[in-house]
Amino acid sequence: MTTNHHGINFQFADAARTFGCPLAVVLLISLGFRLGAWLGFLPSPRPMLDADRTVIIHQADASRKPSKAKVLLIGDSSCMMNVDAARLSELLGVDVLNLGSVRVLGLKAYCKLLTNHLEFNEPEKIVLLVNPNFVRKNSPSKVHVDAFDHYLAGRDYDYGGADNLWDLRRILGVHIVEGRLIGRLPLPLPKQFGDFYGFTTELYRYMEEHRGSAVDPRILNENGLRGSSDYWVDPSYLEESAVFSASIPSATQLFVGLTPLPESFSNEEFRAFQYKSLLRDWSAAFPAAVPMNGLPPTLPDEYFATKTHLSPQAVESFTERLHRELLSASAME
Repeated sequence: MTTNHHGINFQFADAARTFGCPLAVVLLISLGFRLGAWLGFLPSPRPMLDADRTVIIHQADASRKPSKAKVLLIGDSSCMMNVDAARLSELLGVDVLNLGSVRVLGLKAYCKLLTNHLEFNEPEKIVLLVNPNFVRKNSPSKVHVDAFDHYLAGRDYDYGGADNLWDLRRILGVHIVEGRLIGRLPLPLPKQFGDFYGFTTELYRYMEEHRGSAVDPRILNENGLRGSSDYWVDPSYLEESAVFSASIPSATQLFVGLTPLPESFSNEEFRAFQYKSLLRDWSAAFPAAVPMNGLPPTLPDEYFATKTHLSPQAVESFTERLHRELLSASAME
């Protein structure tokens, strides 16, 4: 018994000698990163670790800068991907800024982008442009919204263990290293986004050069056309839309529109009746908004990269259509 007891003691002591020093080093490094962040020795959080977070960070940055834009585009990713703000600037003869962002941020976050922008600027026109899929389901992603809020506040955020205080990543400070150091490096994007943009830093640079707009380089496939084709306005938007509208200066016009769907994902009822009804109900949620009735409810499938994003080749024609609709809607106002 004694021998076994001493054997166990030896094993514990051996394990302590083997793992104790490396563990102590890891904890000291973790403490060093936390102190560096707290004391300001490390760069501020900038977690451009993938395409979504790069888009969120760019639009958050753009919303907090003075701008000469007379027309502000804001909405979901179909606003960002389907409209070329630089081309629209040429057509309108005034500067245009696109603050369209990822769908999963939701209308409350778009309102924060809007209020940030209005602190420094007073555009003549604001265009709220979203896809019918956005309108029927108010389901922002808590992870993305929290990451957005943390970035605006200059705080670190751990995607991996946001709701777990005992998450190992958080304990070791991995999220600090990712958000403050790794996120500033050029990180490769996957698949078609990697082929088109290359790296996260290049996606950010592209959006900077194109006034907040981006393009979706993917190719539409049959799996991308699955899902329900019934549309309605989620009632939970009513309170959020009132806050959004209240943020807009009285001298600024608000235009509300819906981006098109692929023809094979819709039906004749949607094209003939449901689209107009949906746009009417959606625009009515925003007091004094001007509905853009002349935008196409659908376009041929070959115009699309996904169910909600146009292909790069189709963006210019839709941008020109939006230009004509803005002129027409402004004349009727």
